[in-house]
Amino acid sequence: MLWLTAGAFPVLAANQPDNKTGKRLQVIEQEIETGKRDVDEAKRRALAMGQDIERLSEELVAAAGAVQDHERQIGALSRRLTALSRLQERKADDLRAGREKYGLVLSAMQRIALYPPEAMIAQPTKPADTVRTAIMLRAAVSVIERKASTVRDEIEFIDHARR
Repeated sequence: MLWLTAGAFPVLAANQPDNKTGKRLQVIEQEIETGKRDVDEAKRRALAMGQDIERLSEELVAAAGAVQDHERQIGALSRRLTALSRLQERKADDLRAGREKYGLVLSAMQRIALYPPEAMIAQPTKPADTVRTAIMLRAAVSVIERKASTVRDEIEFIDHARR
């Protein structure tokens, strides 16, 4: 039987890798596999980051919309507060004017209240004038009470709205 050796045929020896080259080839193949896995992992992370960026962009747009809504609400509340401040100033002016107007009536009523009812009867005026004065005072008191109640309600409304 004839044994063929690699030394006898140099062409066969070239086709058979030696042990050192084979190991090097395995290392290179492992590095290629590792590189492919790293590339796949990088692609997966890039895809996840892209999805995160898209989600964050959507959240940013939603947040910007919420900010715009809040700014509109703040503007509306600011305008309403300005209007309420003007209304409060007008009501304060009305109250000061009413204080002067009704102050005279109240001071007259206080002076009359100092006299006992019997003294009113004994005054040298006609009884009809005394009755008319009493009727007018009663009407003035009810008007003053209604006006005071209205002003009080308006002030409470303004205070409540301001808060």
